[in-house]
Amino acid sequence: MTVTAMQSEEPGAAQSVPVRPWPQIPPTELETAQKIANRIIQARGGEPASVAHEEQLYIEANRVIGRVIEQPQGSDLPMPVVSELASNPAYRATVTRNAVILASHLYPMSILIYGAPDLENITCLGYDHWLLSTVGRKISLIGQSPFGSDDEVIEFFRKVVRLRGVTGDQAITDAAPIAEANIGSVIRVVVAKKPAVSGKAGVKASIRIPSRSKVRDLSDYVSAHVMPAGAAQFIEACVKGRANFLIAGGTSTGKTTLLRVLCGMTQESDHIVVVEDGAELHLDQDRGDGVAWHALTSAVSTIPSVRADAEGQHITMFDLVRHALRFQPDRLVLGESRGEEMAAVCKALMTGHDGSMTTIHAETADLAVDQAMQYVMENARFSGNEKMAARVVEQALHVVIHVANQDGKRRLTGILAIERGGNHKWIYRQREGGGWERKTDLVGNLGRLAPRVRPFLWGDEIPPP
Repeated sequence: MTVTAMQSEEPGAAQSVPVRPWPQIPPTELETAQKIANRIIQARGGEPASVAHEEQLYIEANRVIGRVIEQPQGSDLPMPVVSELASNPAYRATVTRNAVILASHLYPMSILIYGAPDLENITCLGYDHWLLSTVGRKISLIGQSPFGSDDEVIEFFRKVVRLRGVTGDQAITDAAPIAEANIGSVIRVVVAKKPAVSGKAGVKASIRIPSRSKVRDLSDYVSAHVMPAGAAQFIEACVKGRANFLIAGGTSTGKTTLLRVLCGMTQESDHIVVVEDGAELHLDQDRGDGVAWHALTSAVSTIPSVRADAEGQHITMFDLVRHALRFQPDRLVLGESRGEEMAAVCKALMTGHDGSMTTIHAETADLAVDQAMQYVMENARFSGNEKMAARVVEQALHVVIHVANQDGKRRLTGILAIERGGNHKWIYRQREGGGWERKTDLVGNLGRLAPRVRPFLWGDEIPPP
């Protein structure tokens, strides 16, 4: 199966996962791509393998191809190939992609990472069984694996985590058999080997590929029918009005992507401080059009080694939130709330950091509020005091946005305004039969949220879906 063929594979039956062999670059495309890749590699000048090389692959490939087109006599490519590169955008895109795959420090995994643009997750179930996942679709790769054994897979990942610029664990040993690392903005990997895994296979791994969708602002969500235009307009008013957001949903529902989009909508003069367990947002990087999501960004993370301080004491996400406030943020962003750090976030939001945001795992918007309260109670100060935890959450947060996967597509399911005393108000909610309905008509009925959004909406009516 070629890389191109894998991109167009249709989902299988709900009861089974389609099985395919590992994809390969077609022989007819290999020679030209390898020559371009060789030039990319030569341009590195013997530098140690690094994350920077990986993040610049497409830039370097386009630069090399541009020079080949401008100076065909100096290249070792046949003139018909050079002419095709110059005149055929589709052919040039194919050559560029294949050259990136071959020049990558992640080869042969790069065949999957760069060869399937919609891919979100790669799971290793053993050297000859890999599971590819995206929204509503899975494919098993069995057969023609480029790895000959589980040990080869482990050695591959050892090489990957040792790349210069990797953040996180940089060794996979018997003493430390589980490694978690970020290869810049390209992938996030978690690898486990025996004795940390049991069963037939000696290695398990998960590779998370950041969303490559063209979503840059809320209008892209509207065009893709993820949310209605009225809801997008209302969310934008909330961002401009510096409301505090809780973005909720299940696994792989697009919470981080939506969080990144909302951060990109904030004022350029705002200093955003990001706290994450593992770096995923990368707000200071190119969003795909030459512009950073948000240039004035500082990020702190449990990766790399802030997991233990000089005395060997564990540094928690709660500690990181507290330290992050010393960076003087205008807005605080917590990548994901999973525990007692929610108490520190709520405290920060109650003391002058309006316009802050976090994400949380929850099945619905109203359950997200309950989950946030439970996390607050994990902090010793609020342990067992549900009333106080509720008061803190309802004081700190203004809006919940809930997203979900439905029939293989992502959808906004509801927007909830958080009010004190549990009197939360649905603003938009998805109908059972599809589509959305507005549950609150007038801005004046939004309570404490009203003065924040009113200046950024037309009149006193909440936009209809």
